[in-house]
Amino acid sequence: MKKNVTILGPGCLECATVAENICRSACAGGLPVDVKIISDEVEIAMMNVKKTPAVMVDGKLKWEGGVPEEKDISSWLHG
Repeated sequence: MKKNVTILGPGCLECATVAENICRSACAGGLPVDVKIISDEVEIAMMNVKKTPAVMVDGKLKWEGGVPEEKDISSWLHG
């Protein structure tokens, strides 16, 4: 089942690392993902995100602030 992943952040190095780790985890598990990056501050604020980068999976906030560990990403995508 395809997962919709949204990364919210200013487009910083941490955001790029999060995106790369999500794609790596999805590929390792053979899971198709649709990754969307939102960098607009107003749109991020409207989603009640306080810290970036943040990660949403299928519309649910899973992470705020910093780079999540790969085991966390894997559990969101494959769990």
